Amino acid sequence: MYPDICYKTLSSYAGTIKTNPRELANAALSVSLKEVQSTSALVQKLSKGRDFRPREAGAIRDCVETIKDSVDDLQQSLAAIKDLKA
Repeated sequence: MYPDICYKTLSSYAGTIKTNPRELANAALSVSLKEVQSTSALVQKLSKGRDFRPREAGAIRDCVETIKDSVDDLQQSLAAIKDLKA
């Protein structure tokens, strides 16, 4: 969907990826995982030390939970790639 961002993000891995689709998927998942973990830390930091209305607090909790689910999914995907046969 976003070829420019994809190219910009993954081009530094070209030497490793070459023409290997598994390495491409591995690099894409690894980069995504790193970014989601960074986002998670940021949202958690922003949510601490503030007084939020109940609705806002609920939205932040939902956001944190969704991000944690994303981290889990990405980690499972990385593990699944390792189990694939060449």
